[in-house]
Amino acid sequence: MHVAKRATQERTPGGSGRPLMALLALCLSAAPAMAADPFAGKTISIYVGSGAGGVYDVFGRLVARHISRHIAGQPNVVVQPMPGAGGITASNFIYNVAPKDGTAMGIVSPSIGVIEMTKGARYQTSKYQWIGRIVSTVNVTYTRGPGRATNIEEARNRESTIAVTGAGSALAIFTRVMGETAGLRFKPINGYVDAAASLLAVERGEVDGATTSWNSLKNMRPQWLEDKSVNVLLQYAPQSHSQLTHVPNALDLGRTKEDRELLALFMSAADVGLALMAPPETPGERVAILRTAFSAMLGDPEFKKEGAMIEPDMDPLPGDKLQALIAATQVDSPQLLEKVRRIVNTE
Repeated sequence: MHVAKRATQERTPGGSGRPLMALLALCLSAAPAMAADPFAGKTISIYVGSGAGGVYDVFGRLVARHISRHIAGQPNVVVQPMPGAGGITASNFIYNVAPKDGTAMGIVSPSIGVIEMTKGARYQTSKYQWIGRIVSTVNVTYTRGPGRATNIEEARNRESTIAVTGAGSALAIFTRVMGETAGLRFKPINGYVDAAASLLAVERGEVDGATTSWNSLKNMRPQWLEDKSVNVLLQYAPQSHSQLTHVPNALDLGRTKEDRELLALFMSAADVGLALMAPPETPGERVAILRTAFSAMLGDPEFKKEGAMIEPDMDPLPGDKLQALIAATQVDSPQLLEKVRRIVNTE
């Protein structure tokens, strides 16, 4: 009896006095808690469809700095730039290759639903697991420099070379659809890897202007707006941006009812905005964790303070509402679908 008693009262190294069995019980009781934190010790990658410093990268890094503390287990969160083909490279990777365990998310083109109809796309927008929108986004076409088109009438009467990020990108598609519906003589110049490269091309005078997001223009070249050296010709959005009330809206330029329906479809990208999505087949419980963390992050004072410095008019949207919005923008009309496919696949 005396020997048995000593065996159950062995002390831990260092003389703490805690019985070995009690310590074992403590470890066992902690095991379920560890199992309940599927992201503990993991790294979550946010793949962004632009190069370092691009607008997707900027907002991806903003999320990466704040979302982890709202996820049980506080995983490491990193940003992986993946520019190429106007966002198609990143969209295809997230859909087909990235891990489907919640450790992969992405921020790609808001026009992902339209780009889905291009030949290079290998994904279905509605099948991504949408985590939430950070901010809605408005794309704009602008020119800079002497002798460039300064308004819509001049854009109808004079050809303008417009830098875009690939023939299949939303920005190239916007220039083509405006020619189709409003007679604007925009000539897309493809091959620029991201907004930063397009802005540099404009700065060097390689092109007359570019189509980029309003966020990219005002955050990456604020001096152009301050010195009024840039002409913002057009904005692409269902509702005009509060900072662009003086700029024509593409929706108002459609010449026929069919043109306006076509434009409305393309402009819906503004409501999708810069948003986080996860690959299809990501387990529902992992998606729920990420959506809850995203919503908690939006109310975090530190996130709000830093976010306001980048975009004062941030208007986030929860993941479930974003998922429903994307489902509602699917094209049903065969005639409209055929026209969209023809426009997006024109080189």
